[in-house]
Amino acid sequence: MIYKSYLSEKFAEDGLYPAPKHYLLDTVSKHLKPIEYDRWAKLYWKRELERVERIQRHKWKIIEDGGV
Repeated sequence: MIYKSYLSEKFAEDGLYPAPKHYLLDTVSKHLKPIEYDRWAKLYWKRELERVERIQRHKWKIIEDGGV
C-alpha cells in the first residue's frame, strides 16, 4: 500500500498519472492509533530474549540428560 501510494504521488508529480485521491487513507486513519515505537521495541526484544532463553534451557536440559 505504501509502495503504491509513493508511486502514485511520483507519477502525479511527473504528470503521468492524475493526482492521487486519499479516500482509503482518510477512511482508515480515523481508526489508527499512533505507535509508541520505543515501547513496542522494548516489548518485542523482551519477548525475543525470553524465546531464546527458553530454547537455551531446553538445549541444556537435553545435554544434562545425556541425549542428543
